[in-house]
Amino acid sequence: MSDKDDTKGTPADASERNSKDDSKGTPKKDTSKLYTQAAIDKLKSDAAAMAQGRAEKTASQEKTALTSELQSTQSRLDALEAQVNEARLAEVRGDPEKLTAYQRDQATTQRERKVTDLEKDIARREGTLKADREDLDKARGTTAIATIATKHGLAPERLEKLGISDLETLEKVAEEMKPAPVKDESGEGDEGKLNLDSGDGSGSGESTEQERLNERYPTMAKK
Repeated sequence: MSDKDDTKGTPADASERNSKDDSKGTPKKDTSKLYTQAAIDKLKSDAAAMAQGRAEKTASQEKTALTSELQSTQSRLDALEAQVNEARLAEVRGDPEKLTAYQRDQATTQRERKVTDLEKDIARREGTLKADREDLDKARGTTAIATIATKHGLAPERLEKLGISDLETLEKVAEEMKPAPVKDESGEGDEGKLNLDSGDGSGSGESTEQERLNERYPTMAKK
């Protein structure tokens, strides 16, 4: 006759087994949904900014290295040219006619070099002026948009998102977008207010801002 195991099947063992079974059947919490869309967008924006920063840093380092290499190469060429000139001068020093021809060639070379350097400097200055003009035009455009937005009680960002560069057209669009006047007890201030009960459009008759702009300026309508 064999002895029975007194610990087998005790309530404690059953509770432990049930606990293990429950843990197996309990789904794990999905941590991927803990981030809001705004947080995800910020992470993407930060990652893009970091990538751009790294790219700009790499490009700057490469530019510096290439500039240094170019300067070193130019220095070697200048030294080699000086040696050639000294050798040529030594050859013609005893011959007045050849010496005069050599000096004439040197003067021509110097003039051509000065012209080339001047052309490069002009091109560099033009590039700088062009960039400055673009920055100035951008600043003026931003200021003009802010002025128009303030005039019509709008946020400048709303007008900037439209991407309209023509200020006259932007003025007309801002006029259409401006908030409707608040109606007071005397009944004044109804002019320009959107009639939501006119039956136009869908549903209650209310149309979105983009729909009103598309109707007013069909050529600029977003597809």
